[in-house]
Amino acid sequence: MMTLISGRLKVILRVRTSTSSFDLRVTNMFIVVFLSLFALLDGIVIRTNRGEIQGYTSYEGGIDTPVHVFKAVPFAKAPIGDLRFRLLEDPLPWDGILKATEYSTACMSNSTRTFSPQKNISEDCLYLNIFADKRCFDQGRSRSCPVVPYIHGGSFTYDSAVMFNDTQIIQKYANKEIVFVIPAYRIGIFGFLDLGNDDVVRRNVGLYDVVHALKWIKEEIRNFGGDPDRITLFGSSSGASVVAYLTMSPIVPLDYFHQSIALSNAPNMMKDGNRNMSILVAERIGCSGPGATDQDIVDCLRSKSALEIVGWQRSLEVRGSLVIQGPEPDSLMLPGNYFELMTKAPAKPILLGQTKHEFINTHEIDNYEEVYCSSYCRFFEYHTKEAIDECVRYYTNKTGRYDGEHTVEAEAIHAINYRDALLWTSKGAPVYLTSFNMVNHSKHADDLLFALGIHPQPSMNEEERFMDRSYPEVLVNFVKNGRPPEDWRPFNENGSGYYVFDAKKNGSDIVFPHFENSPFFPGHAHFWLSHLAEVDKEARSVRRTLQKDGVTLLKKTNHLHFSAFALAFTLFFVLAGVVLVLILTQKEEPNRRQGYEYV
Repeated sequence: MMTLISGRLKVILRVRTSTSSFDLRVTNMFIVVFLSLFALLDGIVIRTNRGEIQGYTSYEGGIDTPVHVFKAVPFAKAPIGDLRFRLLEDPLPWDGILKATEYSTACMSNSTRTFSPQKNISEDCLYLNIFADKRCFDQGRSRSCPVVPYIHGGSFTYDSAVMFNDTQIIQKYANKEIVFVIPAYRIGIFGFLDLGNDDVVRRNVGLYDVVHALKWIKEEIRNFGGDPDRITLFGSSSGASVVAYLTMSPIVPLDYFHQSIALSNAPNMMKDGNRNMSILVAERIGCSGPGATDQDIVDCLRSKSALEIVGWQRSLEVRGSLVIQGPEPDSLMLPGNYFELMTKAPAKPILLGQTKHEFINTHEIDNYEEVYCSSYCRFFEYHTKEAIDECVRYYTNKTGRYDGEHTVEAEAIHAINYRDALLWTSKGAPVYLTSFNMVNHSKHADDLLFALGIHPQPSMNEEERFMDRSYPEVLVNFVKNGRPPEDWRPFNENGSGYYVFDAKKNGSDIVFPHFENSPFFPGHAHFWLSHLAEVDKEARSVRRTLQKDGVTLLKKTNHLHFSAFALAFTLFFVLAGVVLVLILTQKEEPNRRQGYEYV
């Protein structure tokens, strides 16, 4: 039915091309609306291992490239009640046909740090949203379509898997013979509670959620036209950090994904990073007190409402600037610090992108340098006061503290990604490094406007429209072919070679994105990876010398103390002997005198 309707509408469209552009736009709008009305009637039913699922067909990307859409596909039991804070269990099979045409609620979040809070939230949120090109289902294809699981960002405390614009996903990815999947995962305290005891409650359950979703994709995606042997894990911001963490984790099967895209990876993996927040929430909600065991605390937290818990999490953000940091070292998923684990990680192809200015100190925090120098020095394992002081001195004396040119976070992130790129390159994996430099779009996550339509603006100028077309094309090319455009060479072991995304008007022309065969932010890499490392090393060396000298001095002092004590002890007995002799002498003298008189 829909094929016949589509064919007739295409004829109408061809006839109308001779009319005005306004009439053509009206006609196109009519076609999209008309097809959308019939989309649900043209539902597609897929059989999975646990039951049948009905999606719908979308023509938002054009009538020649329809996309099958499946929303709120369950990949786990709802983590509610006794399952709160636990590792996920597989969903139960269902009878009949599961309707998958509407989004689920977003996972629990209530943060002060987002401009896009989720309207409907619930713990029952662990679903996937799947957008698959209709051509991926053709029986005559020689191979299935590549798969892209996209991990949303939001600093592990906000945003969700249901916040995206369907049209953007369909037009930029799904109708390019790709299966695009957006899984949900628990965030905030629900995903990253830390009581310091993995036997009672596992840390990093939010990461385990993503792994569980990847397991589902590996087992089921062929039913949706996807190739389980061509999976590109894609993430931005904290989602890019998830990509990095799952790449380095020793417990994630290697075949769960085969290459990755990480845009603006800003890892902040600190030991016990969520401990204070977790304990404070437990105290404020009445679950922690004298004599309470870890098990008592968890049992109590499971008895509280989700809204009450997330409310206290937000309250602590406002009052004390305490936030859930996200993943942290644990006993299984991430058994070590970031750089240790990354050194051991297997080599996989990766497209690694950053924006030129990344984070900007928009709030103009008075002690900005102290706060972030301390945080990132700790991340780089620089624990001496001298290293932190040198960092503070360096950035305090720089101009552009609040315009993004010289912020601690931006330069530290560039250094982290430079080090990761150099490490993966040394292992033989192709690394395609990028810097997004477009004017007015070079801050953290600004590129997502063009990649996914996030934070849309009312209109675009010519350069922005060009970037809106070209940026996702580069990502699609990497997904499908394992490499970006032909002129883009991999990063090399000398620390050079990256692609600059920019679009500038030069007269009537637009300057295209281009390849730079030069070092990647060399000043940032040198300061964080070399200079501060030397300062920290020297400070630790001096401290060891002082400690060694102190031990030697202590030994000498102890020896002198012993010698003095021995001398004093000897003198004491000598003096005591002299006194005793004198006393005895005094007693005998009168006797002698008395005896002489009687004789």
